[in-house]
Amino acid sequence: MTTEFWLPVAITAASAAAIWMIVRGVRRRFEQAVWRLPEDIQRDTLAYAEHRFGSDTRPRIVARVDRAYRSRHGLITLVELKTRRRDRVHASDIIQLSAQRLALEAETGEPVASKAFVAVQSMGGRSWRPVRLMTSVEVMALLQRREAMIIGQLAPRPPSSRELCAACAWKDRCDAAYGR
Repeated sequence: MTTEFWLPVAITAASAAAIWMIVRGVRRRFEQAVWRLPEDIQRDTLAYAEHRFGSDTRPRIVARVDRAYRSRHGLITLVELKTRRRDRVHASDIIQLSAQRLALEAETGEPVASKAFVAVQSMGGRSWRPVRLMTSVEVMALLQRREAMIIGQLAPRPPSSRELCAACAWKDRCDAAYGR
């Protein structure tokens, strides 16, 4: 057989190998990008994604749910998606999820689990952090504290970390109240 025969065969084989390697690489990157759900909710179905809920209570609670999964028994589990430099859960995540729980329950009447997840994408990779949600009494107490601060009945407290001050809406009030 001549070169005229083997050259197209070699080019075709090399092209097929290159395409296979590209497809394999794209597939691997896609599989790595997919968030593997924690075992607790792997069999659950996605009930809500990027959905806004609101309560009719006073004060009114409005919250946007990142993800909510429904078990076969009808129990909803909330998931908050976060991108952070470090893999950690903040108190504000728990407050946010707890408010979402109240708003979703109030609007739909569906039961929401007292355990939720914070899915963190960080420099170290992806992780799922289970959290215990606040009770409705605790959330309402926070709302009442917030209202008291807004109308000036209560002074804000400094946070446990000064890093939190940089983006806080109450920074000027705290600086004035605590002489910073």
